[in-house]
Amino acid sequence: MIGPDDCAAELAAFYEETDPEKRREMLSAADETAQRLFRFRFSEDLSEDRFLQAILNLMFLTRSSRTLKVLERRNARNALAGLGLYGSEFAADDREKELLLLEIRNAVLRYLMTCESDLYGRKFLGMIRSNEVQKAELIRRDLEDLSVRLPARLKAAGLSEFEEAAARLGEAVRSAAETAQVNL
Repeated sequence: MIGPDDCAAELAAFYEETDPEKRREMLSAADETAQRLFRFRFSEDLSEDRFLQAILNLMFLTRSSRTLKVLERRNARNALAGLGLYGSEFAADDREKELLLLEIRNAVLRYLMTCESDLYGRKFLGMIRSNEVQKAELIRRDLEDLSVRLPARLKAAGLSEFEEAAARLGEAVRSAAETAQVNL
């Protein structure tokens, strides 16, 4: 299981922090690959988190009732490429792969932070709040979608080109779930 404990102390703190502004301040202590990954993930003004968007796209794709046709295949390819898991420059060596998974893990942790909002888990056209048990179940389902259902769906569609990417994503999601103490 990946985790920031495998990194130097300053890099571990960088990957545990979910606030992009604070992470940018810590960026000078990160190595060159971590800096490149940060710039790959975020827009210059930090208004766009490309990894978070890709994660949401993959969740939506997993929940789609249709089979993975041409459009869905393209969407899966684009989302996995957006995470740096498919056709990526960040897979040159084991160190780059490790840092990429830590960056994805950080994006999942950031997603989990958004789940604490009152808006997350609203029911009936957003008018009724979910209780804490319902919210926890939604979070568990979201993480399970990424770590279990997405790889199964890609495999069932015969998209072997994405199997390794989905497995690496699942590893990052399981690590984030463990940190957030979410049982999958």
